[in-house]
Amino acid sequence: MKIGILTTLYITSPLQFELAYDSLESLKKSNTDAEIVNMGIVNKCDAHYVQELDKFYDILITNPEGNNLSASWNFGITTLLNLGCEYVVVPNLDILVAPDCIQNLVYFAQRNPECVLWTATHIEKENLGKMPKEESTHSPDFSFFIVDKSLFDQVGQFDQQFFAYHGDNDMSRRASLANLKMCSTNYARYWHYGSVSMKGAHDPKEAEETLGSMVSRPLYVAKHGGEADKETFIYPYNNRNNSWQIYY
Repeated sequence: MKIGILTTLYITSPLQFELAYDSLESLKKSNTDAEIVNMGIVNKCDAHYVQELDKFYDILITNPEGNNLSASWNFGITTLLNLGCEYVVVPNLDILVAPDCIQNLVYFAQRNPECVLWTATHIEKENLGKMPKEESTHSPDFSFFIVDKSLFDQVGQFDQQFFAYHGDNDMSRRASLANLKMCSTNYARYWHYGSVSMKGAHDPKEAEETLGSMVSRPLYVAKHGGEADKETFIYPYNNRNNSWQIYY
């Protein structure tokens, strides 16, 4: 089996670089018998950081769509699937994973083929080495997820109007409208530092207002008729490109 690991690089501070480096080291140490193809897409990253991180990747390219997370996911997932990867793992670059996280997430996906996206579970850092007592599922967590070709085939690609935030909410909502499931497993575990794009900014509150409230949130509300979990519209789930123009 061939598995792709796709990460996006938005690194402009020493803190973001340190977290990204530790994340990639953690992913490198994952226990899996699959062939791994590591792909990185540079959204915004200082050149010297790119040079330091290049050793972790089989493929490292600049985002052809510019600084856009959803576009990175679309391009990277499609590329890795076309290279023969059966699954594509998409983790944040501010995480640490349990050694068996990727392998267990793949097993979970294979046991639940009715889903179109599967995610790992965020736990406290000190519990990474502990195995949960039972399997359970809960709402998807897009800080560490895995997909196969069925997501794009059945739901469509990520909406690129959501360049940094709410692209995951949009995908989840569209899958729900299509009566498709996304699920998570406690047996695939990771620790998440938090929103590094926020914590790496000079003014986290200002960054959040700029990226979230002023751009992505109003677009999401316009597209879906309400904020996440309060949507009212039931328009076609596979409506992706420039959909905000329809609803304004």
